[in-house]
Amino acid sequence: MRHQKPDGARLIAAPAYVSGELEKSADLLDEIGAVVDAAYVRMRAAERLAAEGRRAEADAQVQRALTVFRSVRATAYVIEAETLFAASA
Repeated sequence: MRHQKPDGARLIAAPAYVSGELEKSADLLDEIGAVVDAAYVRMRAAERLAAEGRRAEADAQVQRALTVFRSVRATAYVIEAETLFAASA
């Protein structure tokens, strides 16, 4: 079995997530094609932004996540995202 070297974006995405740079982490995950992971991170970013009263930014993150979750029929995440979107309105 050949080991693959992780690409730079994934190596950067994890520390960005841990350090609270959620939007940056999601963007990096999108860049490497990990769109479902990015959508999950966008949901966490939206929760934080909503808690900080940054509703427009939270809504933008939720909408991006919803697009992905709907495309892969991730029903539980769609419901979570729609609930968060409604709560932030």
